[in-house]
Amino acid sequence: MTTTDGTHDESLLHSAPLLAEAERRVAELRAQGVADKAQLSALQSEIASLRTALESRAVIEQAKGIIIGSTGCDADAAFDVLARQSQHENRKLREVAEELVRSKQRR
Repeated sequence: MTTTDGTHDESLLHSAPLLAEAERRVAELRAQGVADKAQLSALQSEIASLRTALESRAVIEQAKGIIIGSTGCDADAAFDVLARQSQHENRKLREVAEELVRSKQRR
């Protein structure tokens, strides 16, 4: 997948197929009427985690794009800005990114 700055994000390239495979496996288990609730539950949990990761990555990439656009820095430097702010405020990086994106959407 391509990030907001035009580069390819390897973690996104690997997460999307994992999500699709996990969803396929859940559908397969349901169709087979598999009684192994633990296996089904584990796959559903994995799907939820992968979705969250993909959603978080998207907003982080948007925030990086905003920083790149306003400062002219590269993608790594933009990520460092987000990471430093996250550590400074003791908040998740995703939350810092979401706040930045929301602030730019209101303008």
